[in-house]
Amino acid sequence: MLFTNTDCLCFAKDPAVVRYRSRYWLYYSLRHENGRFGIGIAESADMEHWTPCGEIEQDALCETNGIAAPGAIVLNDKIHLFYQFHPYNEAWGPMHWGHSETTDFVKWTELPIVLAPDQSYDDAGCFSGSAIETEKGHLLVYRKKIE
Repeated sequence: MLFTNTDCLCFAKDPAVVRYRSRYWLYYSLRHENGRFGIGIAESADMEHWTPCGEIEQDALCETNGIAAPGAIVLNDKIHLFYQFHPYNEAWGPMHWGHSETTDFVKWTELPIVLAPDQSYDDAGCFSGSAIETEKGHLLVYRKKIE
């Protein structure tokens, strides 16, 4: 698989791929010239030929710096997208994991925050990671930042 998006400053950073309804969907961090982050979307039938098809941008005041580092899984015929962001103000702050879901890639339903730094060992935030389904439930693994 090879994919780059030359419309942004980084090239398909933090990629996550899921198969959904006979297509592959790639989610990746992208950074615009104004410094704002978003999540790019590309689709493919064969994981070799990719077509950029959209971008997810959060527009709430507390997310003016954008969202990044996507992770995606398919559960109950919906794509669940996880991403890092700081939900409380415009300034950089401890990263949280946001969560949205969709079935049509147009209408996204925002769900409650999945991970928030609530222990001394993750006071700088819950950064990039993965989520998988196990027999015992969801397993969330993330990177923390050491100051």
